[in-house]
Amino acid sequence: MKFSTVAGIATTVVVASAEANGHRQLISAPDYVSRPLSGFHHGSQSPLGVSETYNYCNMPRTNAYTYQNVSSDYELIYVELIHRHHKRTPYASNMLPGDTKDPNTSYPQITNGGEIDSFNHGKDLWSVYHDILGFLPEEYDPELVSYRYTNNNITHAVFNNLIKGMYPGANVTAELRELDNLEPNIPCSQADDLKAAIRSTDLWYEESNMTIYNELADQDGINKTGYPGFFGSIDHFFDNLSSKTCAGDAVNVTQEQFDTVMKLGHWEYDYTFYSSPNATEYGKYRYGNFTTELASHFEQVIDGSRTIKYQHNIAHDGSMSGLVALLSDFIDLGFFQWPGMGSEMVFQLYKANNEDYYLRIMYGGKEIKFTPIEDFFNYLDDLDVAEASAQCSDE
Repeated sequence: MKFSTVAGIATTVVVASAEANGHRQLISAPDYVSRPLSGFHHGSQSPLGVSETYNYCNMPRTNAYTYQNVSSDYELIYVELIHRHHKRTPYASNMLPGDTKDPNTSYPQITNGGEIDSFNHGKDLWSVYHDILGFLPEEYDPELVSYRYTNNNITHAVFNNLIKGMYPGANVTAELRELDNLEPNIPCSQADDLKAAIRSTDLWYEESNMTIYNELADQDGINKTGYPGFFGSIDHFFDNLSSKTCAGDAVNVTQEQFDTVMKLGHWEYDYTFYSSPNATEYGKYRYGNFTTELASHFEQVIDGSRTIKYQHNIAHDGSMSGLVALLSDFIDLGFFQWPGMGSEMVFQLYKANNEDYYLRIMYGGKEIKFTPIEDFFNYLDDLDVAEASAQCSDE
């Protein structure tokens, strides 16, 4: 269970094609846009109630109604989870000339709805890991339970509300790092180069030149000179519109335009972080530092040197997508939609009756992988993740 390190690893840029990439299938943006919009993109709750399907504004997660336990042949000994913050106002850079700014509101800032969702997220986790599994201690114990959020006011606000659903009244201090591999804010030129390569392909050029960009730009009175962030990627339009619909606010686009923006946002995330031939390599450099630390936690639990049994990390969509990219050859998600508000990936470490250790990975409240822990360690070794992490940390 020792991570291999090979000195002098070079960044590999793979030329993308429209062919299948392992269990992933590349499709063009126009092809994806021609399909129905998948999931919900308004409010905190889907029309179906507690949903196991995609809901951008409040993603499916661990909850007592849908949680499925493993066989009694396995003992749960460690849990580490990472999830995106909940609903927020848009970033100031993603706002348009016609948008109204409240002088008493920050951009971004967790909304009232996001605070409620954060509290309920905590309650849902408590209902499973305490009430059903008996895994979390009744009283908060910093030797057993640890929380961490990023260097950002929105993840801090989520923590303040989430903890009320798990340990109300407890004095809990979460971990915060200036140089943060959770966000991540660690400079990495290799990751930057790989992302640029992903966004320099014919498939990306085709997407970023679709007519929806100019349609919305004309409606909103913007151009590439004054608002360059709204061109070349649908990211800014997606964040602007989804922040409004998640809060129940009106948008100045047609339903067809809204659906197109949502679809293109999903396409961009799938292509960048999952389906592109460069996705895994990009994830290795973008999120290798955090994943190496995650693996070390598993090692420490197994050898008895780590007392923490529950590690809770509150992060961002870039965190979730970076992790998915790194694991894209290890897990099968089908099509990777934009990780919405509260999207959650859980790593459960089990000890079997025969003394072997197994890793269970859950995304959106569903199991996506159950495998011997050695498979996870070997996967990271084969990618030389530890070496890539060290390279980026040294920049």
